[in-house]
Amino acid sequence: MKRLWDMRVAEVRRVVHLTPKMRRITLGGPELENFHSGTHLKVLIPPAGVTPQWPMQDDAGKAVWPEGPSRPAMRTYTLRAYRPEAAEIDIDFVLHGKGIASQWAECARGGEVVGIIPPGKGSTYVQPAQHHLIAGDHCTVPAVSVILEGLPETATAEVFMLLPDLQELPVLLTHAQVKTHWLFEDQGESQQHLIQRVLEASWPNHEKTFVWVGGESQLVRTVRQHALQERGLHPSMLYALGYWKAGMTETRYSTELGYDFRT
Repeated sequence: MKRLWDMRVAEVRRVVHLTPKMRRITLGGPELENFHSGTHLKVLIPPAGVTPQWPMQDDAGKAVWPEGPSRPAMRTYTLRAYRPEAAEIDIDFVLHGKGIASQWAECARGGEVVGIIPPGKGSTYVQPAQHHLIAGDHCTVPAVSVILEGLPETATAEVFMLLPDLQELPVLLTHAQVKTHWLFEDQGESQQHLIQRVLEASWPNHEKTFVWVGGESQLVRTVRQHALQERGLHPSMLYALGYWKAGMTETRYSTELGYDFRT
């Protein structure tokens, strides 16, 4: 049997504290050479203190996962950067105080190993458009950063983001003309406020607008429905990605949506 889905093993090379609740972890190693770039990838995190046992793929293409305490947890993250000359990738982790990946990122040290399943070839977050409307929460900061960095100077964008507090403000780099709206939980603003701001936004001609929304399930469902039914947006001009659902792990949430990646 071979490793599952072209999985690679990489080690922690550097850890950078971007904000109090955001860590950038650089992973590298010879297996990250010839690593095709894309939007998001899978990170497999072995249990602490256990020799890693990686999932395999049988001749029929079915995943074969290790049983018991050696089974790694698999989570989805945005590929923040890839440097082929150094065989390195950057991934930004939000530290929300719970969850396997968050706890690992908070304590990650140089030399620790994880598994990486590369992005799908040709995967992208956005389609070419004159205007981009973007909405998300703290977990989506890495994806939003990648999107804005890729927009041309002829594009415009309006961004609505809900963050825990001012300390979590990211540095957003872009060539586009961008208007940002920051909402802060420590100032009494909530997901409902974020949803309302997005629904009340003035969109340019919908045929020239691309909408990207990510974050908690309710935000994504509400904006998606509004964009398609109320604004008449074509489905090809919408990317709606539920990152999480209150009270659920990613594995359970993915199973609920019908794409359990463990099998």
